[in-house]
Amino acid sequence: AVRMLRLFRLVRLVRVFAHLPTLPPEVAQFVDLDALHASISVSAWVVAMLLLNHLIACGWYGVGVTVNGVPTWVDVCEQAYALNADQTPGLIYLYVTALHWALTMFTPSSMEIVPANSYERVYCIVTILLAIICFSSFLSSISAAVTFFRQRRQEQVRQNANLVRFLQENQISLGLGSRIQTFLTILNAQANNVIRIHQSDVPQLQRLPAGLKEQLACEVF
Repeated sequence: AVRMLRLFRLVRLVRVFAHLPTLPPEVAQFVDLDALHASISVSAWVVAMLLLNHLIACGWYGVGVTVNGVPTWVDVCEQAYALNADQTPGLIYLYVTALHWALTMFTPSSMEIVPANSYERVYCIVTILLAIICFSSFLSSISAAVTFFRQRRQEQVRQNANLVRFLQENQISLGLGSRIQTFLTILNAQANNVIRIHQSDVPQLQRLPAGLKEQLACEVF
């Protein structure tokens, strides 16, 4: 339960990563904030998916070593490993195998490890149902982040192309055109870096009584 709570907290951090701290203007002009936001968002979702698969792998290994009286996937894995290496596999090998199995539940792939008893088959069914829900959410979130980045990049390319075309068609001097492009680049970086929430963007504040609105206005302004 504690590990699942940590996973949910990590997923909530993905939204926090979307709003990076304010960067100095001297640094912001050399950093592609859109690409940085998209990279952090995708990386956070990948880490969350790996952590979830880690928990599933631990549970899969736990089922394999705690069930008695019937063959388990751990027994089958140890027998297959002993045939090739003349020794029993270590804990690291079993964990990596369990993690590999967990990842195959989330992706259209397969491996040689399969349930060997009813308990493991029930665990496998529950994992597949969980994977259908979680993996679709992970995939849609990653796709949304990449699509948003592409749209912002296409819009920037279109605006830059229009600016260059305007300067060329009106025969603007190279020095002036270069200063204009540099200024707009710095201005665009600062605009992307400073994102403030205004009172008009929070409709809930309109429901406050007059006294609270006055106190809020005094502290804000």
